[in-house]
Amino acid sequence: MAEALQPILEHMWFYPPDSTPETTQPGVGIITTTNATILVDAGNGPRHARQIRTALRQMDAPPVQYVLYTHHHWDHTFGGQVWTGSLIAAHDQCRALLLDRYGSHPWNAHAIQEQASLNPARAPVLRAIDRAVDDWSTFRLALPHITFSHRMILEVDDLTLTLEHIGGQHAADSMIIHAGSVLFLGDCYYPPPHLRQPGDTPDYAMMEMLLEHPVEIYIDAHHGPMSRTDLEQRLTHR
Repeated sequence: MAEALQPILEHMWFYPPDSTPETTQPGVGIITTTNATILVDAGNGPRHARQIRTALRQMDAPPVQYVLYTHHHWDHTFGGQVWTGSLIAAHDQCRALLLDRYGSHPWNAHAIQEQASLNPARAPVLRAIDRAVDDWSTFRLALPHITFSHRMILEVDDLTLTLEHIGGQHAADSMIIHAGSVLFLGDCYYPPPHLRQPGDTPDYAMMEMLLEHPVEIYIDAHHGPMSRTDLEQRLTHR
């Protein structure tokens, strides 16, 4: 809802993540110009995306022109089908990774239950996926329309965004988005998903690299905005 939006700067908001771990619902960045809205990530499923769409309508935001996938993981991309008419931009590897991980087998409640039985370690994330998609009969993967290899400049009205591939241990296709004094991080410094072991830590080398960017606000998809000092403290407490 519109009241859930967290203001960041003028013409920039963050639709915050769900604090319930079982939902695996990251936050979504919202940037508006005179004529367009740009989303950082798509929502973790159609229901989540529709909630964001309602918030945009309540604030009378311009049409969504671009959706930027920070990486291919389902909780950042499975809402993509809701944003019809929008252009999806991502790193070159994102399309292939989406198809390989999520496009090679059927998705429905029965198939998910079967996969969970065969691979109990993946059962929690499979249940989260099933909760996020309310109607598998209409679900489809929304693949990127625009991709880039290293860096891409996106100009929308008087706004300039820089999309930069950063990779890392979380996802090979991770990118960050520079929006003036703000840097959207996606999940770039998290350990690899679903393979975490006791003692796994964030990618500290990645965090140090992020501090080299001259920005004031860092937006972590699963926790929200933080200052440079906040990020430095995460490093010092390792």
